[in-house]
Amino acid sequence: MTFLYTEIFRVSGWRIVLYSIMYWFLVFIQLKFFLTYMKRVFMVGFLIVIAPLITITYSIDKVSDDRAQAFSTWFKEFIVNVFVQPVHAIIYLVFIFSAGAIAQSYPLIGLVFLLALGRAEKMVKQIFSLREAASMRSLDNAFKKDQGGQ
Repeated sequence: MTFLYTEIFRVSGWRIVLYSIMYWFLVFIQLKFFLTYMKRVFMVGFLIVIAPLITITYSIDKVSDDRAQAFSTWFKEFIVNVFVQPVHAIIYLVFIFSAGAIAQSYPLIGLVFLLALGRAEKMVKQIFSLREAASMRSLDNAFKKDQGGQ
């Protein structure tokens, strides 16, 4: 970000436009990740808050049909929401630092590299079999419905 900001005021011509696009794209990526992580923070917080209720219903659910559906669902949601964070951090660091180094010499290739960030996240999730938690999908669907209705 600092390199791009200083280069915008140093260069002229089309490079100003290119560096400006890259700067605003980085701002967009940071806002996107901020909103994604805030949703996860609220989701993990909610899962922690309902944990006592899940432990109370565990014994009741286990007695009725010898399976604990509520606990297993809660546990899967919690594990996915907590352990996907380090994966995202590694992907983000690798792509942002690599794109920054590439962008200093070849700004357009750096921009293409940043565009691949979302695809890389999906590929790593498939490799490690980290499906997105159902609670996050339903939260995303609620936001989409709310935005579509306005």
